[in-house]
Amino acid sequence: MAIARENIALLFFFVAADCLVFIVGFASNKWWSGPGVFVSLWRRCSQEAEEEEDESWDCRYWSDVPDTGGALLAAQITLSISLVSFLASTVLSAVWIWTPHRTWGVGLADAILHVLAVVSSMIGLVMFALDALGPTPNEWGFWLCVVATTTGACLCLIQIEMLFVEYRSDEKTTPSPAQLPFQPVAPQPRAPIHTSSASSTATHRRPVSTHFNHQEAGGWMDLSLDYPAQSRHTIQSERIYDNSRAMTYPYYSREMDG
Repeated sequence: MAIARENIALLFFFVAADCLVFIVGFASNKWWSGPGVFVSLWRRCSQEAEEEEDESWDCRYWSDVPDTGGALLAAQITLSISLVSFLASTVLSAVWIWTPHRTWGVGLADAILHVLAVVSSMIGLVMFALDALGPTPNEWGFWLCVVATTTGACLCLIQIEMLFVEYRSDEKTTPSPAQLPFQPVAPQPRAPIHTSSASSTATHRRPVSTHFNHQEAGGWMDLSLDYPAQSRHTIQSERIYDNSRAMTYPYYSREMDG
């Protein structure tokens, strides 16, 4: 499948958007987790704050919230799946751009990854929204899910539209069997070619008639049957073309005396 030139800019947009969501998501994970902590996303309670027992901290340490810890962990997993899907989609988009012969398989796999990223981020969005109603809302995770969902949905719609357009263009450019050149033509029967002589109007031998007609040609005749001895008969020959071969048929003309 050949990608149109104007669609390559959209693919670069895919790569940029996917990279942006992925980098922002995991950069926020590193930022909120603190140094050396990679267990869960967006932890704002550090071990130091926990040891100091400082209640002034706006603690969003998920494992410290027993009521919503399971839901937040599920939201973390779904959002992680979404971000990883965005990263894999970035790689496939780059491959789709730079491959000389762009196939449907790469574009379809890229679209499927975008759909997976959107579905995962939507699940995380719902979970973070429910968590926002609790005592320890994770607002950063919620808004990141909003960004991932909207960006992924836009990318899915654009890419599906691109695949549809490319499919229609391939249908138009593919010639049908009736449009192919050098179609075999059934042999046509050749019409018989007659001579310019007025006396030869048939291409096959005709039965000998006892009454000679000067306008007819063909057939061997016994001159002693119909014509008197004093008649001068001149034997002429003429080439008459048959459908399949050229043959010489004699015909007779007479000049009567007096």
